[in-house]
Amino acid sequence: VSLDAAFGRYDARSTGRISGGDLLNLLQDLGVHPSEERLREAWRAVEDGGSVSFKKFERWWTGRGVTYVVKRSCDDGSEEDAVCYRGDRTSADVGGLTPNKRYTFSLRVVTANSFSVFSAPVAVLTSPSPPPAPALVSVNDKSVLLKLSPGKGGTATYTVTRRLMKCLSGKKETVSVRKAKEAGWVQVFRGSDSLVNAVGLLPNCIYQFRATCQNLEGVSSPPSDVTNGATLESKFSVRAANAPEVFTVECTGDVVTGDLVLFTERVYVKDGKAVAAPKDGLGGGKRGSGGTPRVTPRSGGGASLTSVDSRGGFGSSSRSGLFGGERTVAGL
Repeated sequence: VSLDAAFGRYDARSTGRISGGDLLNLLQDLGVHPSEERLREAWRAVEDGGSVSFKKFERWWTGRGVTYVVKRSCDDGSEEDAVCYRGDRTSADVGGLTPNKRYTFSLRVVTANSFSVFSAPVAVLTSPSPPPAPALVSVNDKSVLLKLSPGKGGTATYTVTRRLMKCLSGKKETVSVRKAKEAGWVQVFRGSDSLVNAVGLLPNCIYQFRATCQNLEGVSSPPSDVTNGATLESKFSVRAANAPEVFTVECTGDVVTGDLVLFTERVYVKDGKAVAAPKDGLGGGKRGSGGTPRVTPRSGGGASLTSVDSRGGFGSSSRSGLFGGERTVAGL
């Protein structure tokens, strides 16, 4: 079909211009049956003062300009096929995807008077979304037990890293503490378990922990928010031998600085006076040395509540005196 002849059918006065309303008919006469999007694209390319000039149309029709069309499909059929990009750039960012889901993308090239078939698809598995911050389950002097949860879309594996922030001893930093600080973020776990025991920590130190999720191809999510945890002093560590006396309750997010916390302690009667249980649970302790809670604040909110208790039932005798009962005390 002659371009001059096709254009002339709608240019009755030979002005070299036709109305915008005749553009669709002209393209159809030339063998192109455009979609609405392609028609709008053609109008943007040939519009000249509200009409279509022959010179501009001819330049567009015979030019080498191309438009790239990218179609997105979902492997499991949960989403409809959709065109996710249309333009002349050779790279594009595609948004609005679901985390940890496999998509396929196909490409088509469109010119003014032709278009290709869609290419063979390329498959992409999106990364998982960031997980919630790890939850502290329990704390010891050299280890911390963490509970992990996946973000939206699930995960195949987790990676947990930690870094040392501060030593609480108040003494001059040791070489081991200094080296641990300089190491920065250190990986302590990678796997599919959701309960992780981070070991090899230093006693009486504040650590930060964070997690990432990986898909089946190993692509990682951004890191989670950090969780702060303070390891116990060695003398407060929980072992089988002292499990009835030493316990830790991790309060993440539900305890903040300034909260009033209630504790129950055992009271003994000696020489007619009430005394608290001694540190060793046997006798000779000063007031408050036994049964007194240890509260370790967490930066960002929360605290670790550690108590040393003593054994013995009502009326039992020890070097502290006669067990008289329990009382509730408040701590900040």
